[in-house]
Amino acid sequence: NPGSKKNLLNVKVRFKNSGSGVKVNIIVDDAAASIGEDTIALGTLTNDTSGDLVTKEFDTSTTATVKGQYWFAVQIIDEESTGTTHKSFELDEVVLTYRELGVR
Repeated sequence: NPGSKKNLLNVKVRFKNSGSGVKVNIIVDDAAASIGEDTIALGTLTNDTSGDLVTKEFDTSTTATVKGQYWFAVQIIDEESTGTTHKSFELDEVVLTYRELGVR
């Protein structure tokens, strides 16, 4: 429901990556930011040459910036922030767990 505020509790990413590390960010609406959006760095998805799917979870339940937001966007980029990822990176699934606060 885009009309209700939410608290983001957890982000889970399942992937394969035998190339360079990849950063995971969450972008939220932030009226206080000069550009209207705020980027929160969650962490890095490291390389794994096994070829198996890897799951990485990020606990965001204590991150103040992701509380009371109307929307969340996931950004996955290379460690150098050039906007690309290594050709061997395969995204299988992104799961956002949030608690809806309701319309106020």
